[in-house]
Amino acid sequence: MKDNNINTFYYKLLNIREDNSNIDDKITNCINEVIPDIKKTNANLSRVCKVIANNLSISLHENNIENIIINLSNYGLYEHEFIVCRKIVDNKLNYYLLDPSFIQFKGTYPFLNLEKKDNKLLDNLVNKSYSQISNESFQNYLEAFNYKDKKIDINNLFIEKIRKIK
Repeated sequence: MKDNNINTFYYKLLNIREDNSNIDDKITNCINEVIPDIKKTNANLSRVCKVIANNLSISLHENNIENIIINLSNYGLYEHEFIVCRKIVDNKLNYYLLDPSFIQFKGTYPFLNLEKKDNKLLDNLVNKSYSQISNESFQNYLEAFNYKDKKIDINNLFIEKIRKIK
């Protein structure tokens, strides 16, 4: 059994109450539930990534979307938090990166680096605040912040989370 099949199996086992609603709509609704109030006092969402990540994580959880908050400082990088979530779509495990506050980096190295590495990911983060990702696009995101260590497998992020809970 391939690694992805094993992850899909465990995801289904851990998420028995799976629903078939549109993940993009759910993510968008969660973002729209959290971001407008924050933008009232901080239009460019500068320095509020932790507030956003925590509130967004709660909203995602309430919508049965498994997610983890990641802090780049855990990888020896800039202090910045974002979310990776996953959901079964058409019998395939899909991953999404949510970072509504990424726009705060416009004109600086993370933004400019991502513009060179992965324009589709950048466009999605700027326009939708999230993007479906693969291991390659996740690596591009990390490298935009000058991450140069070993490649990180998205599946392992969730496996590590489960191990920490035990």
